[in-house]
Amino acid sequence: MKSILIFIVLSLIFTSCDKLSTSNTDIVLQDSIDKHESDNESMMMEEDDSDEDIIKPGICGTILQYFNNFQIKPVIDNSYNDGSDTTTIFKVGNHIVYWKYDDTTTTIKIDNQYLDFMAENIEGSYSIGGIRLYSVYNKEIIAIEFYINGCGGNCFEGNSLFYDVQNKTTSYFNYYAMNCFSLYDFGNNRTINLLSPKFDGDYHGPFYESYSLFTLNADGLFKPQMDQSGKPYFIKIHYPERSPEMGMQCTIEKMNWLEKIE
Repeated sequence: MKSILIFIVLSLIFTSCDKLSTSNTDIVLQDSIDKHESDNESMMMEEDDSDEDIIKPGICGTILQYFNNFQIKPVIDNSYNDGSDTTTIFKVGNHIVYWKYDDTTTTIKIDNQYLDFMAENIEGSYSIGGIRLYSVYNKEIIAIEFYINGCGGNCFEGNSLFYDVQNKTTSYFNYYAMNCFSLYDFGNNRTINLLSPKFDGDYHGPFYESYSLFTLNADGLFKPQMDQSGKPYFIKIHYPERSPEMGMQCTIEKMNWLEKIE
């Protein structure tokens, strides 16, 4: 029952990940590139000047739709189940990703650049779960989702890295009970954003989900985005104890955001 409730929560906030596919050891994996144009333009939400504080019913779905409206589409998006593979080479567009793990360590190289897990306090054995390539605003970003070796992507804790190809810099994120990773352009102003999620509470309820806004800077690193007063942008959502009759009801507990969401 607990795993079913977790799945419902995760599928509401983010779009579901693709079905995992398997591959043989040491085979170069050629990802397919979508043919559609990714202009990543979407309609802006209309502002409401009302001071009404009442949260309207269906805000959970409204937040989901709001996130989806500003999501940047990757040109390559593949999930991966390593099976018995401990060494895998991915061809991602014009780039080569080398991923190797044993019982205690993980080695990663993108093109000719080694990534240092230990410098980020990420130590241990990790298997890859998904890989994406973004090409937007004259930037290329390689995103990789990875999990503790042996959990097969079913752990309640995951990690992601975002590699800026031009700057050869990497941003790392750890998240709890989230399986997907995406980039956004909130406001359609040619910025590259991501949401860093955190979970607090009991899966049976009540619990909170918070989303902090990060933005890619000129050095190719994702940093927290602040408002003019220096306060970080975030959305904190409260979910009460649930039952089949209640469904997925929620309220916005706190919010400091770029605009009003309704």
